[in-house]
Amino acid sequence: MKGIAERALSTANTAKQSCVETGEKASEALTKSGEAKSLAEEAKQAASTSQEAAETAKVKAESVENIANEAKATSDQANQTASSAKSLSEEAKEEVSKAKATALEAKSTAEGAQTKAEQAQQSATEASRVASEAKTVAEQALQADRQAVREGHESTKSLVEEIQKKVEEAQALS
Repeated sequence: MKGIAERALSTANTAKQSCVETGEKASEALTKSGEAKSLAEEAKQAASTSQEAAETAKVKAESVENIANEAKATSDQANQTASSAKSLSEEAKEEVSKAKATALEAKSTAEGAQTKAEQAQQSATEASRVASEAKTVAEQALQADRQAVREGHESTKSLVEEIQKKVEEAQALS
């Protein structure tokens, strides 16, 4: 009987040790569960922050697109103005021709008419040059507009200002 009692005691001690180890494992599992819960909460917050950043990026992208559309509209206006300036340049050249014809008819007024014709021709040439520059700048702005839309940059503002200056110069020469 003593042998059975010793085995029972040994089994009880082993069971007790198993219970202690099980308790330790359960405690460790609870700790790990808490860590997992904390990490899950951090992941949830990170996902929320990412969503906010994505929404902000979307708003900014839409803003860039709007600015690009405005730049395109300004570029189109600059092209129209450049075309008008070219027409004015052609009209000015016609006026030069008329002034030269008048100079041949009236020799006494030929010097004055010739001077005016040369001035008109210079103005026409300058207007043509400014119109050509405005058209070139407008094409650059259109290319920059397309690139800005792709890259999400607002770099077309300076080109738009340059276009406006060229358009104002062309209008002033008109």
